[in-house]
Amino acid sequence: MADQNQDPFELPAGLRKRFYEPLVLLYSLSKLLVRSQNSTRPPDLESADDKSPVKRFECFVNKLGQVCDSQRGGDTVTAFAILQTGSVEYRFASNNRDQQRLNETAVYVRGLLHILGEASREGALQAKENQDSELFSNLMRRIIEFNQPRISFYIRNQLLDHLDFCFAVCNELGQEDDLAMGADLEVLKHLAELAGEDGLSLTDFAIRTRELLRAISERYRQDRFRDYMSERTREDREVSIRTPWTELYHGVGRLESYSVAVKVFLRARNRWPQLFEDFQVAFIPSSGAGDTPSIRRSSKGIITRLTADRSLLEAFLAAPGHQDLIRELDGEIFARVKPRKFQPIVHAEVNLARDIIRDERHPQGGQSDRVRFFNEALFGRYIGCSKPTCQLCALYFQAPGGPDMRVRSGHENLYYNWRTPDIEPQDGAGAAAARNRVLEWMVSSIKERAVQTIRRMFTTTNLHDSNTTPSNPPTTDYQSAVNGHGGGGGGGAPLQVGAWDSLSAAMGQMSLGTIAGSQSGGSG
Repeated sequence: MADQNQDPFELPAGLRKRFYEPLVLLYSLSKLLVRSQNSTRPPDLESADDKSPVKRFECFVNKLGQVCDSQRGGDTVTAFAILQTGSVEYRFASNNRDQQRLNETAVYVRGLLHILGEASREGALQAKENQDSELFSNLMRRIIEFNQPRISFYIRNQLLDHLDFCFAVCNELGQEDDLAMGADLEVLKHLAELAGEDGLSLTDFAIRTRELLRAISERYRQDRFRDYMSERTREDREVSIRTPWTELYHGVGRLESYSVAVKVFLRARNRWPQLFEDFQVAFIPSSGAGDTPSIRRSSKGIITRLTADRSLLEAFLAAPGHQDLIRELDGEIFARVKPRKFQPIVHAEVNLARDIIRDERHPQGGQSDRVRFFNEALFGRYIGCSKPTCQLCALYFQAPGGPDMRVRSGHENLYYNWRTPDIEPQDGAGAAAARNRVLEWMVSSIKERAVQTIRRMFTTTNLHDSNTTPSNPPTTDYQSAVNGHGGGGGGGAPLQVGAWDSLSAAMGQMSLGTIAGSQSGGSG
């Protein structure tokens, strides 16, 4: 029976529990099975080259988000929509920024857009092909300074921590292509050391980092460099193993993506000049953390509620050799639901969509009851973001009755610290009912994937022998790292990759290899 005292606009307690229990179970299973983070993916530079006008526009909106996502961990993940509310309006939201940081971000974005607006068409065309131009350098300097925390991490933790090893490997292998790559890495190491020095002023950091990014771009233009890095890391990425090569590849790619962003902005300046002539930049407040949901803290308790199929629970509890995993799974669940760790937030894309929908529910002084997006007839209603859309946001936008907007394609990451926007009294009971229907649809999808995962996992033989348990994953030895791929596991039977792939498939493409360390929405 429903609580008669519950606020009708709050999420019903029963629905809240049905949503978070299978979600935490899925996350905890994945956390045990995953052996690396998303750094094993090939870097996605998201260039606008060779794309349709729609994809180029989406790339521009996504890149605006990227250059605002200044810190790792998810708090600064930023979503943008470009609207036509009289003038052009750039409206953005971040996962977890306070009012001061949002104001600073808005000032920074206005500065970038003003620089682009003041540039001539010829100047923008020339700058796109010449990174030494004043226009390109001015844009890049501002982007580097604003993103200093994230860029510093890439330089220190993904370049400097691994360049020595990779350089030594190239010299040891000694073939012509190895030595050529070694020479490239030696140049990058020198420039990374200069940019990574402690105590630099922000201006000096930007100057030195600019030189490093220019050197990276010069090498990225060479097929030889890109092909060597791709081939050296190919096997690692296929089985999600982290090595010095995959870390270096990821870091170099992330740094190159800033140069790509400037080129995307310059292309947009020439293709859609009206975006830079009469515009406004507005932001909406971040949601803040919600209350800790009350859910069961054991896998048995959650699975009991998950399905009426008793055979699933019996198989889970009785599967031979899986008791260690069950204990570890319960430990993972318990660790996730601690109050300080379990504080769901509204992700930036969802928060931004909510704000647009609210404008449509309550149009101001003569405004239409439908907010128009820029060139909506061609580009549709698109919300871009600094990160690919997570699994739950994708489900939210796909749900019947969900927002009538498109979002960036997803990376299938799963986060349990996720919630829907608050429903305010002025939104009306209809908004609360619509929210509940969307969540009920999401619950059905999440429960189905959880059931499939458990069923597949506990009917797969030899998935976890004594040498490939989650707490004792395969190691990476020196020779395998030299060759570019991870090694075997301490003398035990090798992990069967097909079994891991089956688990990933059972989760409905909810990739087991992309569970982010932070629960704010990504840390790549």
